[in-house]
Amino acid sequence: MSKALENYKTKRESIIKAGRELFLNHGYSRTSMDEVAKTACVTKQTVYRYFVSKSDLFAEVISQMSKENDIYTFGDMTPEKELKKFGIQFISMHMARHRLELFRMMIAESRDGSEIGGMFKSMIQDARRKPLTEFLSDRLSVKEADRMANLLITMLLSMRSPILMNTRDVPCTDEIEKHAETCVKLFLNGVKGF
Repeated sequence: MSKALENYKTKRESIIKAGRELFLNHGYSRTSMDEVAKTACVTKQTVYRYFVSKSDLFAEVISQMSKENDIYTFGDMTPEKELKKFGIQFISMHMARHRLELFRMMIAESRDGSEIGGMFKSMIQDARRKPLTEFLSDRLSVKEADRMANLLITMLLSMRSPILMNTRDVPCTDEIEKHAETCVKLFLNGVKGF
């Protein structure tokens, strides 16, 4: 790799890392490109050379965060086992500190009509929901599979609210597994009657 290309990549990653830190700690609206430049130890012009706007930088931060966790690939186990395994992975991913901070920020920023809510939905939420929707439609012939996928996801994430409000600690692995199992059983019983 040439020295110029290596320097380009190093600066870019430094800017993304600074943006991530500042967005998660201060929120989107309270983060300025000046602060990003200072934290990344580059000039403001350098930041704009790599990212034409704060929303472009934020989109890259979200994109990289979404790649940190694999999207669940459904296999050939029974539907209950597949959904439980999906649920455990999904809940565990959302219990990571940086995910909780991202969600807190998204809630706070969305109330002002910011475009970042749409970015979050299209770049992270839709990508995670699509395989579940396809599984429900193809393997279980669920009507309104997208709506049912949303219901299951909401059930799985129901343990997140007390954590976001600091009224309980992040659950241990056993708690996550039990919660996923309960949600899946309720969901599958409900889908049968729908």
